[in-house]
Amino acid sequence: MKIILLAGMCLLFTACSQKAPDAFVQAKVAPSAYHVLCVGDRMIKDGVLVRGSCWDYIDATFKKAGVPQKKRHTVFKSKKRGPYANINFIRSGDWLYFINTSYHNSEHSAIFVDWMDKKRKIACMLSYQGENKRKPARYKNYNLSKVYNIMRAGK
Repeated sequence: MKIILLAGMCLLFTACSQKAPDAFVQAKVAPSAYHVLCVGDRMIKDGVLVRGSCWDYIDATFKKAGVPQKKRHTVFKSKKRGPYANINFIRSGDWLYFINTSYHNSEHSAIFVDWMDKKRKIACMLSYQGENKRKPARYKNYNLSKVYNIMRAGK
């Protein structure tokens, strides 16, 4: 088990944008969240496009993973201006709403994969650009200092 975790951590810290840190994530999450991450990863690899926003893409990912609205649980909810979530609430596979500080402080939805630098609140996320751009989702690092909603796949 320690070897799997170590191998996964090596994958994770080399490059979030290259591929999902499968072994590391699998060891840490509930089966429903892991399934969401696997479906999201498959959608990236298949170049799936969803017409609409980041929210539409993440919603489609959850639905495709067998997590309809009634099986999603909000574990933290606030307003866009805060107060913001304690980062210790965040788990792999969570659907986060946050302020994207690297892009005009705009609202963004993405799926949390894992921490790249928890101390600095930098995380690897499965993210869809949205804005009706014809580009598939990708793994990207974001600052999660302003998370105002956390939704989790139920059992």
